[in-house]
Amino acid sequence: MSRSEVGVRLWGRTGPIDKGVSPWFALKLTAAEAPWAFDRGRPFEAISSLELLATAVAIMAVAPEADPDEPLAGMVAATAHTDSMVASQVIGRAMATSYPLCLVAMEAAAQVEARSLD
Repeated sequence: MSRSEVGVRLWGRTGPIDKGVSPWFALKLTAAEAPWAFDRGRPFEAISSLELLATAVAIMAVAPEADPDEPLAGMVAATAHTDSMVASQVIGRAMATSYPLCLVAMEAAAQVEARSLD
């Protein structure tokens, strides 16, 4: 991966992560596709935004959008882990003021709302 690319990878698991059998997906972004990730220089400057983007993409990949005509049929708990305390605080407070984190947080919130998730 070059300096003008950043990768977002997620693994699902029910036990230890084994890249050979655990469900996963990867997304590679370039400066042309996600200029906000490169605005401050290298992508590690926007790591919290990228981690929250991975969470939003995971929500979109795993949970179907809710049908407003169908009542809630059940409840499923899903957990996610990151080493970033920033991302968990943004999700817990449902707000952020710094760019680009505020934009990614709004998209994550919109995806959660579209799926009637808490």
